[in-house]
Amino acid sequence: MLFGLAPALHGANANPQECLKEGTRGAGGGRHRAEGVFVAVEVGLAVILLTGAGLMIESLWRLWQIDPGFNTRHILTTKVALSPRVMASPPGIRLAYQQLLERVAAIPGTRSAAITSVVPLSENDSEMPFWPGTGPQPPQDRLKSAMFYIVTPDYSSVMQIPLRRGRFFTDRDDLASPPVAVIDDILARHIFPGRDPIGRQISLMAVGPVQIVGVVGHVKHWGLDNDDTAKIRGQIYFPVMQVPDKFMSEAVAGLTLMLRTGPEPLSLVSAVRAQVAGPTQDQPIYAVRTMEQIISGSLAERRFTMLLLIVFAATALLLAAVGIYGVMSYAVTRRTHELGIRAALGASRREVVGLVVRQGMRLAAVGMAAGLVAALALTRFLADLLYGVRPADPATLAAVTLLLGGIALLACYIPARRAAAVDAVVALRCE
Repeated sequence: MLFGLAPALHGANANPQECLKEGTRGAGGGRHRAEGVFVAVEVGLAVILLTGAGLMIESLWRLWQIDPGFNTRHILTTKVALSPRVMASPPGIRLAYQQLLERVAAIPGTRSAAITSVVPLSENDSEMPFWPGTGPQPPQDRLKSAMFYIVTPDYSSVMQIPLRRGRFFTDRDDLASPPVAVIDDILARHIFPGRDPIGRQISLMAVGPVQIVGVVGHVKHWGLDNDDTAKIRGQIYFPVMQVPDKFMSEAVAGLTLMLRTGPEPLSLVSAVRAQVAGPTQDQPIYAVRTMEQIISGSLAERRFTMLLLIVFAATALLLAAVGIYGVMSYAVTRRTHELGIRAALGASRREVVGLVVRQGMRLAAVGMAAGLVAALALTRFLADLLYGVRPADPATLAAVTLLLGGIALLACYIPARRAAAVDAVVALRCE
């Protein structure tokens, strides 16, 4: 209503005598610059929003190219609530998990199944204080901490984490065998620089001394973008079957069942639910997600910002195109008499088209120049959400300029073609 009222008030305050004089010239008298300013502002806003959207799209694309340290495809994850009947004793819990994994592994389409206490890139984490060797516990300020995963032997098969050295867990790693652990290559380099960690021992706060039997590749637990800067990066894997009895009930409270599947993971949910329920039908599954959904969730903030910018950028782009087209159409109508005179004096169709296009592109150029300057200043506030791309990325700015310039050229060319088709005789009688 406000912007519709402005031209009405302008027309009501106009001097009729001046308007009649202006009409005899047919050129408009240079009194119609306001619409040009609005168009330039629309174009500038479109440049800012398109630049932000382009930077976010490129950031997400680069994040999806990062290797998280495991194969993210065809993995189904789900929480499991064990039956209250088996939670009463640690041996019952171990047996229940063994039987559960056997039933789930027999589902057609399941390639491997495992249990883990923590899922990478999820909202959960578990940290374990430790110290090298088997000596007494050092002071608190000298303790080291690492991510602590309690897993079953097939976890490495489900995740397809590369084995760097040694071995992963087997079914023989239980309470009857010496406690063992597997560490990642980052912790190996940090604790045993230049030495082979296989066969060496570390002491875990709640477990005691354990022997290192394998080294695996590092998994980006904290995020695809910020894992490299996390305070705690080293990772320790410990077998479920060696969890001491006094910690077993607490340790299994948040365990997650993970399956590597052949077909699409979610297509097996019904079969998994039926097999997990067991003979007693009182072991439900919940929080069912694929690993790709978990990774997508870890990028939710960036993705939401990107979608928001895309919506606003598309709207601004449409408004800018409509604005340029509307202004140029109005200008052509207003200058019909002038264009007729030019045609009568020998101006060719190409010259008439060029005249109109140049006028429109000047407006777009002013808006794009101002928009690029503003984009360089404002995209700095997106720096925390960007990955692998600078706020002043030349490729993104060039792409935005070409896209908006092409749309502006098209919006100018259509009215220009109509202006070139004006018959000189009709145009001279226009007034």
